[in-house]
Amino acid sequence: LLPPEVRTQVIRQVGAVLAPGGYFCTYMVAPNCWSQKARAFLGEAGEFFGRPQARWVLLNAPPAKVFIFK
Repeated sequence: LLPPEVRTQVIRQVGAVLAPGGYFCTYMVAPNCWSQKARAFLGEAGEFFGRPQARWVLLNAPPAKVFIFK
């Protein structure tokens, strides 16, 4: 997971190049998706892009959660 300053930079750069109506997709594997850094990333990305759609991919090893920001 990214340091705070890198996290902010990545989110802003993705937002700058994302086409209108585009999607930003990311994923996190369990158990990392419950960490403080993961929550901070999702919170900051949510402030920038809005609330994501999320779903588990249980067939992945380890299971992963996919987040889609529109």
